[in-house]
Amino acid sequence: MSSNCDWVSVKDRLPEKAGKYLVTITEGGSVHTTVRRFNPKPKHPEQTEPLFTRYLPYRSGWERGTCGVIAWAELPEPYKEG
Repeated sequence: MSSNCDWVSVKDRLPEKAGKYLVTITEGGSVHTTVRRFNPKPKHPEQTEPLFTRYLPYRSGWERGTCGVIAWAELPEPYKEG
């Protein structure tokens, strides 16, 4: 994993492997950063392309859809004391 945040536009390319990524999204007219899961291969009949998903505990599962993702980056290393 990268220790810095090198943003990549989803227009340029998507991640090559599944996993959690830091993403910048547009939602309801605002722009913010959060963590989303990326699925490069369709895992559901309605999924026809790679996409980012988010976990919705009150809906009991992962939401399908790109959720307004405009850029992504690898997660930084976790904080370590000392």
